[in-house]
Amino acid sequence: TDAGLLRERKVGRETRYRLDPEPLLELKRWLAYYERYWDNKMSALRRYVEEDTAQGDLPLPGESQSGE
Repeated sequence: TDAGLLRERKVGRETRYRLDPEPLLELKRWLAYYERYWDNKMSALRRYVEEDTAQGDLPLPGESQSGE
């Protein structure tokens, strides 16, 4: 109820609850941004690793060519 996901209604001695999914839709939109962000980052990592495999051992960013 505090998160706004439930609506409550008193019916006699009972309290009836109803789900309100609207706050979950907002969360879904927020998470979708980060899902696209991580998909892009993982795709870039895949391309880097595949290029490394195709061209032999490439140094990691920040490493010297001699492996030091």
